[in-house]
Amino acid sequence: MARSFVTGLRGALRALRRAQRAADDSRRPALEEWARDTTATAKRLAPVLSGRLMRSIDYRVNHADAYVGVYGGPREYAGYVEKGTSKMDAQPYMRPAFAAHRNDLRRSYRRQFRLRMRY
Repeated sequence: MARSFVTGLRGALRALRRAQRAADDSRRPALEEWARDTTATAKRLAPVLSGRLMRSIDYRVNHADAYVGVYGGPREYAGYVEKGTSKMDAQPYMRPAFAAHRNDLRRSYRRQFRLRMRY
């Protein structure tokens, strides 16, 4: 872990501004990494008949949020596959993908932040 020494009020304020900038700059790459990994896991777990469901699983990232889901494909069908129906057993692929990567975002953010805080 990097050590930093702060001298005086100006040094403390400079260090705080630097930490805030590093935190802001770390957010999007961490979200991007998490979303990419979660999407890959969901695609791997999705049942494949025609491949439309698997191909429609994707992610979107903006500055503060990441969304992983079914885009431009069989949205209604995707929910039936995930949760099942009275005539079809559930074949979850999204919930297990989210569960598998639940703690990855925190690790990724921490790693990105540390990279930006190095001198």
